[in-house]
Amino acid sequence: NRTQIGAMAGVLQMFIVTICNLVFIPRYGIVGAAYTFAITNVAQMVWAMAWSVYLIKKKDFIIT
Repeated sequence: NRTQIGAMAGVLQMFIVTICNLVFIPRYGIVGAAYTFAITNVAQMVWAMAWSVYLIKKKDFIIT
């Protein structure tokens, strides 16, 4: 279900943000927050691309 895929992406992003903030902010301060933002956005992009490729190959996703 596509709604579940979106929900899983949100949960994944939440865990990545939390872990990265706990690691990077104490060490690097505001720059650590920027690192966290960048890492989270890259992870979200990879997740979206992976699911898009999977759904297109499965023929469950129609591009109009």
